[in-house]
Amino acid sequence: MNLANFIVNNNRCIGCGQCVKVCPGGVLSLNQHKKVEMKDFEEFGWTGCWKCEHCLAVCPTGAISIFGHKPEKSLPIGDIKDMSATVNTLIANRHSCRRYLDKNVNKGIIDDMLKRLGNAPNGGNKQQVELTLIDDKEQMNKFRQLTYARMEELAKKGIYPEGFDQQSYEDMKRWEKTVRPDMLFCGAPHILIPHAPLGKGEPIQDVIIVGTYFEILLASRGLGSVMMTFPLGALNQMPDIKAMLKIPDNHYIGMIIGFGYPEIKYQRGVQKEIKQSRIHRLYFEEEKNMNAQDCLQILRDVKDVAFATIDEQGLPQVRIIDVMLVENEKVYFCTARGKDFYAQLMHDKHIAMTAVNKDFQMVRLSGSAQKLFKQKYWIDRIFKENPSMNNVYPNESRYILEAFCIENANIEFFDLGKEPIYRESFTMGNTQVQEKGFIITSSCIGCGKCQRLCPQQCIHLGKPYKINQSHCLHCGLCFENCPVKAIIKRGELE
Repeated sequence: MNLANFIVNNNRCIGCGQCVKVCPGGVLSLNQHKKVEMKDFEEFGWTGCWKCEHCLAVCPTGAISIFGHKPEKSLPIGDIKDMSATVNTLIANRHSCRRYLDKNVNKGIIDDMLKRLGNAPNGGNKQQVELTLIDDKEQMNKFRQLTYARMEELAKKGIYPEGFDQQSYEDMKRWEKTVRPDMLFCGAPHILIPHAPLGKGEPIQDVIIVGTYFEILLASRGLGSVMMTFPLGALNQMPDIKAMLKIPDNHYIGMIIGFGYPEIKYQRGVQKEIKQSRIHRLYFEEEKNMNAQDCLQILRDVKDVAFATIDEQGLPQVRIIDVMLVENEKVYFCTARGKDFYAQLMHDKHIAMTAVNKDFQMVRLSGSAQKLFKQKYWIDRIFKENPSMNNVYPNESRYILEAFCIENANIEFFDLGKEPIYRESFTMGNTQVQEKGFIITSSCIGCGKCQRLCPQQCIHLGKPYKINQSHCLHCGLCFENCPVKAIIKRGELE
């Protein structure tokens, strides 16, 4: 049974298969003669024809007709450069119109626009959106006067349109003296209300898309329009008048679109733009699992790294030192025997260093430094890998330097360039990982306060709630605010 009235001109069909590739219902195929066929189906929709007419539109030779629509009757594509310029102009010159001429729009123009709304995208091409229309200005005035009078009557009783209080209602009334002569329908001589049944398909999205397409159609014909939700809030307070629209109760209504010939003519388009801060580009690079050597390489790439030691008085001291070599999960650096840094290393071998690169990746290392044997070999090796050192310590003066190595240490990697942040811990040598941060214990009552407060949103629902340690800032906000003290520092006993 050919429900779609699908007809193929076999003299034109070249068996390219383009129609098969674009058919969302998968009901088209090429037969043994390389001609397209449509298989039988019981109903339109998911397992049948979607009524999308993609086959008609894609055929390069115009061999396909469907639903009585013939390819020669389709609108041509046109020049893409001309189309982009036209659409750009329409969007920039579309304005919310709040003043209209007291004049009907020709019904032929309205009917043509309504017909073309069939091309608006909709979920599963179910074509569920219905259109309620007042296209006569006298009828619109009757509906306006009736609705306006009831709205004023309710306002005197302290009942205002949904979402409005006395102050905001009075603001709207005041604007009638300037911007809009009619606070309810902006004086529009016509209205269109797109609506769709709830419970199947995508009624909310479909209604909004149809409304948006209708506004563009209106702009392309020199007509003014305004999307309104205020009158919906008013009509919801007067169900008997709303019932006059004859829209079923189970239908979604997203807006009322007022339209007509504009009273005020604009002279140019606006210049609004989306700020870069509102544009979020995503890049899905292949994830690389960090390791200790990767962290050390960041230190080497930064090179000028903050080193911290403890002096003879037990006070912390910090300076910038070059990371000279990293290999086999070891860090090599040097300093002159006459420097305080050297004395502090000889007094207390414990050392910490930290660096951050241009991508906001931070590495922190804490361990112990050992002076190396074969000092001449290591100093010569360092100078070979870092030739600029010859400018600082020329010739034999280099041997005032002593080389050190860190092979046992804890490493923390912290990436602030990602959203959410990412962190990981590693060890070098025989050191064990020092657990930091917080965990949620079995005392959790599931109130969700920690999840709501977490600045990185790394706490997830569970019994108990769970912290994703890889994204935790270690800020302690959850720890301080847990009403039952169910959050403890990692490493502590419950």
